[in-house]
Amino acid sequence: MKVHELVEITCPPGAGCMAACSCGWQSGFYPSAGLAGSVWDAHVEADANQT
Repeated sequence: MKVHELVEITCPPGAGCMAACSCGWQSGFYPSAGLAGSVWDAHVEADANQT
């Protein structure tokens, strides 16, 4: 099973916010850090449900 830790949420000016996971996954850009974090939560949950 992969280890999932939220590495960072970055919000470059004008680009939105992106979440990065310790497994190498990265989200797309979202309008807020909260949305990027929610997408990371869904990524972790989806991986847990595959096992």
